[in-house]
Amino acid sequence: MNASRYRRSVPMLVAALCLLGLSPGIFAAGVELRNRYNVVSADKRVQYEMAEVMRLSDTEESITVLVRDVATGDRYVLQRLKSYTEQTVVYKISDPKGESSIQTSFSLPFTKRTRLEALQEARDNPQLAAEPVIVTIETNGGTWSGVSTTWDEWAELRKLRHDIRSVTSFYLLEGIERMRGSVFAQPSAQAFDTIVARFVVYDTDTTGKEDAGLQSVVVMPDCDFDESFGFPCTDAQQKIVRKARESGKVPQRY
Repeated sequence: MNASRYRRSVPMLVAALCLLGLSPGIFAAGVELRNRYNVVSADKRVQYEMAEVMRLSDTEESITVLVRDVATGDRYVLQRLKSYTEQTVVYKISDPKGESSIQTSFSLPFTKRTRLEALQEARDNPQLAAEPVIVTIETNGGTWSGVSTTWDEWAELRKLRHDIRSVTSFYLLEGIERMRGSVFAQPSAQAFDTIVARFVVYDTDTTGKEDAGLQSVVVMPDCDFDESFGFPCTDAQQKIVRKARESGKVPQRY
């Protein structure tokens, strides 16, 4: 684990803003964007209902993925928070109330305190992105910290998984295992597989295990769905949803 993978997402988000006709300068005031989609199997069955909430500013960005397993009704929240002020990154998987959770956090080796300055620092000092980082893993039952490269060694990683699994709820462990090859195959959730799930799942090789016909399908936004996870829509977002329903045209973002 190193810093390089975490500086790739912001340029992608800026590109998304441009496609929506929004100036990247809007970061200064902060902006929230959402989208809604289903993960559908080859036989057209909905496996997961999902919504993505992105909050972006000059000093921090967060991506929250709301997940409902259609087969079981179980719900999960995947959260990623990056603070440019503190140069810290947190990845967390939990139930909607936070009663069961596991999170991974670490500091980035950059000194700048805004998004644009930090990106420029990363470009000017590419060697920083390859440096190992101190990782802290937290669950409701304990905390573990160490240099990321320590857990590249199989025996150390296996012991860590055993220790974490022993104090992590069965509900959360089962949910994480089910999301491999489906939820974790989605672009918004892939990092949670490599940064969080690898510390609790023994079999991390999902090659060939995902549904070959699996796809994500953008669907009509549902503010009731968002609110059930504790993320009510704003008045402006509700207006977009109402207009979309009236026109029958599904918005890419709301």
